[in-house]
Formats: sequence, structure tokens, C-alpha cells
Amino acid sequence: MARKTRINIGDRTIEAEDMEFQAQREDWSEYQVEDGYTVRIKLVVSSILKTAERDPQGNPVYIVQSTNIVKVLPPETFSRSEVQ
Repeated sequence: MARKTRINIGDRTIEAEDMEFQAQREDWSEYQVEDGYTVRIKLVVSSILKTAERDPQGNPVYIVQSTNIVKVLPPETFSRSEVQ
């Protein structure tokens, strides 16, 4: 069952429901950097709040609290001796 809470958005305080949820998929996004390293980033959601607000299309507005997990992988040719 959703728990009611109040949150501040800018200069307004609005009511929201703290929604229960289950992750369906949490994939990594992967970026190749010009220096040969690979940067992997994954967004992990910790909270989903449903507000009484509506967007211009009439959809409910959700507030999502999350953390970014970042992992940097060296190029395959990386050698510890290159680190100064």
C-alpha cells in the first residue's frame, strides 16, 4: 500500500504517494572514451513518488529518486606501469 508523504518542489510543497516497485531491468550504459577507457554507468532507483500533478498530456507526474553507479574500465592494452 502506498504511503502518503509531502515533498518540496521549488517554493511549493505537494503531496505524493511513495510507491512500491520492482526493478524489471537495470542495464549498464557503456561509453568508449577517446583515451581508450570505457565508462559504464547504471542508474539505480531508490524511490518512486506519484504526485497528484498531471503533465500537459494528462499523465500522472512521478518523482524518481536515484543513484548513479559508475565503473571505469581500462583499455585492454593498459599496463600498471603506465600509471605515474
